Amino acid sequence: MKFKIMAYNILNGFCNDNPPYEINKNRLRTLSRVIEKENPDILVLCEAFLWSFAKKDSLGDMKKILGSMYNIYAPAEYNFRWAPILLSKFPIDDFDASFTRAGLNYLRTEIKINGKLVTIDVFHPNPRISEVEKSRFLKPLLKSAPGNYIIAGDLNSLSPQDQYNKKKLTRGYVGFMNGRGKAKVQDMLTCKTIESILDENLIDTYKKMHNETDFTMPTDLRSKNKDSSVRLDYVFCSNNFEVVDSGIIKNKSTERASDHYPIYAVLDIK
Repeated sequence: MKFKIMAYNILNGFCNDNPPYEINKNRLRTLSRVIEKENPDILVLCEAFLWSFAKKDSLGDMKKILGSMYNIYAPAEYNFRWAPILLSKFPIDDFDASFTRAGLNYLRTEIKINGKLVTIDVFHPNPRISEVEKSRFLKPLLKSAPGNYIIAGDLNSLSPQDQYNKKKLTRGYVGFMNGRGKAKVQDMLTCKTIESILDENLIDTYKKMHNETDFTMPTDLRSKNKDSSVRLDYVFCSNNFEVVDSGIIKNKSTERASDHYPIYAVLDIK
């Protein structure tokens, strides 16, 4: 049975970056249109909750906004900026967000697809967490994953299968991280987090269908300067699945909705 999974970092739960941190209604409407058009069966959202001090528009959130499409919902451990959620057209048997640690936001769900149990993990670490720390956290969770397995989200990590110009990337990161930019790029280029995933023989669904290096952020909403462009968003799956299609969704709407582009994979469970 074929199904479509989409992963999307929606940037601060639609809040603006600066005070008074109000909901950006234009972004919310644009992002809703993107999701309605793509119509994924499973939707993974990172940064899916409002800032705690903007709770007057409780995003209890995406379930209400996208309720006509998704009536099954798995929340994160806590309702703050980095928290991920998952919405599904398939029954969710169970979910567990207790793996989450400071700066390491994690949600494990078990979903029934055509009578088969599929485990889908959502991971969104804080960008300040080092590659060593992320890899150390992730390895035992990957080891404990059952056969039909998917891990998706904004991993804030680079893949060793992608090609980057270190000088250009450093210039881009220094542009918005100042003195921390160079060290950040050096750490990211070790690729330890993604290597941990590939070591478990999981399939990078994007690379399965595309040879070239592309990027999932920044969109034009964040910056038209693409020196810092990187692929941070992924859908990995076990070899129990056939990758039918995959891609990064780039159009006028996704340039305006978030600082990340959404990604998707169409999978066929064997």
